[in-house]
Amino acid sequence: MTFNTKEEVQHVLNTHHIKKGLHYRVERSSPTLIVAQCVNIACDWRCRATFISRSKKWEVRKLSGEHSCSPLIITQDHVNLGYVCISKSILALVENDPSISIPTIIAHIKSAKGYTILYHKAWMAKQKAIEDLHENWEQSYHDLPELLNVMTIFLNGFVVDKQTRLL
Repeated sequence: MTFNTKEEVQHVLNTHHIKKGLHYRVERSSPTLIVAQCVNIACDWRCRATFISRSKKWEVRKLSGEHSCSPLIITQDHVNLGYVCISKSILALVENDPSISIPTIIAHIKSAKGYTILYHKAWMAKQKAIEDLHENWEQSYHDLPELLNVMTIFLNGFVVDKQTRLL
């Protein structure tokens, strides 16, 4: 299997394990390598993905088959269901309604993934989704004076009253 980015590899690993109710951990990670293995030491499942410079793609080079373990503990939240993974799942919801409530996000993840996530994780996912849609907050704030300056030039009668305060 090949992927365009390291994030795609991680997303596929997360999605697979969340659906199966299994857990894994990343043993090693570098800009060109991901080595993951099951958290259950009795299980032999391993995955090794590397970046191939010739093709500029990530490739799963070694996959030791299916998990030989089963989920032992049923939990409300999943270890591998992080806020970045959740943000990808709620991107369309946030794009349609940026003021979507955190309890609505929690309910959506419960319905879509079968897990009840923590409020903080849902909040972080919403912030990440907004950032993915509109770039980051710092850059937007940095670009604002230039945008306002252009508006004063091209919109006749547009006035900007800039006030700043030190924090």
